[in-house]
Amino acid sequence: MIWKALIFFSILMVGCQSVQEIEGPFELEVTSQGLEYQGIINLPTPCHNLEKEVSSIDGVARIDFNIIPPDPDVMCAQVIDEQSVGGSINLDDEVLVEIYIDGELVQRRVI
Repeated sequence: MIWKALIFFSILMVGCQSVQEIEGPFELEVTSQGLEYQGIINLPTPCHNLEKEVSSIDGVARIDFNIIPPDPDVMCAQVIDEQSVGGSINLDDEVLVEIYIDGELVQRRVI
């Protein structure tokens, strides 16, 4: 009988796993308009561009920043370029916010 209770408890614990939040480089603030975010992303050179894509599906708000390299024939100084980024997302309910830079998860928080 004890082993049945242990199996049930193990299954219960696996089904109730919480989301691990990841502190990151962005400031997140919930306002009356939704979620506002801001931060700084370092680009390898001033010739690199930064693209942002925001999506919200099934309670997950995802913000993707992609660093786009310049054309190979473009000459550019090797100086790190700090880009200030920010924006806002409308929130309906509690959501999980994930921020990615070049496909790597850098921040996760339940709002």
